[in-house]
Amino acid sequence: MTDLLILRERRFLREQKLAQEGTVVTIKPNVPGADKRFVYSDYASYVLFGELTAHFAPVQTIAEHDWEGLVFTLLLQEAPETVKQACMQWEEAHPLGRLTDLDVSGKGRVYSRQDAGYPPRRCYICQKPAVVCSRSEAHSAAALRAHIKQTVLAYLNKRDETGRLLPGRCAEMALLSELCREYGFGCVTVHDSGSHTDMDFFTFLRHLPVMGQHLDEMVHADISDFSSLRAYGRRMEQAMLQATGGINTHKGAIFLYLLLAKAFGDCRSLPLLPARIRQIAAPVQADFSGSKDTAGLLLYEKYGITGIRGQALRGFPALFIARALPETPDAFLRLTLQLLQEMEDTNAIHRGGMTGWQTLQRKAKKAEGNEDRIRELDDWCKKQGISTGGTADLVGGTVFIHALDACERMWNK
Repeated sequence: MTDLLILRERRFLREQKLAQEGTVVTIKPNVPGADKRFVYSDYASYVLFGELTAHFAPVQTIAEHDWEGLVFTLLLQEAPETVKQACMQWEEAHPLGRLTDLDVSGKGRVYSRQDAGYPPRRCYICQKPAVVCSRSEAHSAAALRAHIKQTVLAYLNKRDETGRLLPGRCAEMALLSELCREYGFGCVTVHDSGSHTDMDFFTFLRHLPVMGQHLDEMVHADISDFSSLRAYGRRMEQAMLQATGGINTHKGAIFLYLLLAKAFGDCRSLPLLPARIRQIAAPVQADFSGSKDTAGLLLYEKYGITGIRGQALRGFPALFIARALPETPDAFLRLTLQLLQEMEDTNAIHRGGMTGWQTLQRKAKKAEGNEDRIRELDDWCKKQGISTGGTADLVGGTVFIHALDACERMWNK
């Protein structure tokens, strides 16, 4: 608790200093407990960040992921009274608004709900004043987190007019979950750019809604076979490059998520998903006998490593290592370390060679359950210039399929 109080004090002082330059909005997940890192509330924070940045034009944006969850700090030029009124409308009217705190400061003070003419917040569960339930501990942290989870899943469960699930929101939450991992092992995260010098968290963030939009539109696209699916993926790659200024943030993820979305849309069942993936991906086998014009195929020619194509031909068994959607930092870390040991990460091999990859696997095994060695492994990846992007894609893909499955089960109740 002491560490959390220190964290809040530092953030408050920074916000007050920043507020000397304009109006400051802080977007924080509204989660019980000292450790507020939770995949669903992080997503709520991201969604409200998107709403605010689309409405205003921040002159500065800061993102952090710590014990208070995914926190965004925005510096705006609009008057704080105007900003607070807009934030209150989002808190009250947006489906995920109650899951976030939109704090506004400026002109030497912090603006409250009462300043904007709104009553104190109500409890998630019983609708009594939230402060009363909080002080009396009327509801357990588990019950409140369960409510947050169900609220977010209901929001993810976006359907078209025929009742088909639109997978874009699930994909955005999955991609965000990769970025919010405590350790990226050379990949870009909220904390830093890992082994990359040409991209950061916000570079990735610019592409997430574009990815979600294209996956939603795919449901109604004329995709009858793998060839048309691959052609749609190439269009998605061009949209990615346009959104990121020419930077490849998600090329591997586009292949993975597009195939998963198509397969799940066909079978609408997690147990049936591997078989459907194998059916759709069967033409990928021809890639191995064709020209070796990609990094992945060059590694196949040199080492016999099949990479993500081989995973697709086997129905992506790595996505089923986790029996449920990972929700907390510990769950994401365990899954990442297991995938690092078991999978052929062609991103890491391309950057570090086979020797570097084999060293990485040994270090990942020794790091299990040891915080110091986990931190050392993360630092080692950065020093070696290794990025475990293939593993990150599989972590996000795991979240994606379990989110799709949770939405389908909710719909069928």
